[in-house]
Amino acid sequence: MTLSRPVLRVGPWHIAVDVPHLLFILGAAGWVVWYGLDALRGGITIQNLSLIAPCVVFALALALAIIASCFSFSRATPAPSPRAPLSGDFRRRIIGTMVLLTLYVAAAPYAGFDIATFIYVLATLAFLGERRPVVLLLIPAIFCAVAIYGFDIILQTPLPLLFQVDAP
Repeated sequence: MTLSRPVLRVGPWHIAVDVPHLLFILGAAGWVVWYGLDALRGGITIQNLSLIAPCVVFALALALAIIASCFSFSRATPAPSPRAPLSGDFRRRIIGTMVLLTLYVAAAPYAGFDIATFIYVLATLAFLGERRPVVLLLIPAIFCAVAIYGFDIILQTPLPLLFQVDAP
């Protein structure tokens, strides 16, 4: 089943509008604006806005880029192009990474954020084809160290870690 895109004619231009995606991204952008304003009303403090404000700005910039891609301009009516189905390997990778993410979320409260994150990043890299041992050990370790340090700086509540490091 192919969906037709409504075409607006403005002078010599034909503007095709991807309405379902446009409505979805407008709804998502509206939610981001609401969430950002709600966080702003909660208090203008570093702890409250240090993570939310950059994410809101990034999400709205991304939404603007996606909204722009919902419109295509041409001088002629474009022929519909059928979308090819995903290959079996690509489908396997998507499902596999979703399963790994589910296992990560389920294991993090029990194994600790540090160990669960290290194992998740390592397993994802290995599942997606990385085979170099140095990369398989360094990337998860660096990612964990940066994530734990960042969350320690931003959050008032400590993360549940298996290996607790007390600051002096």
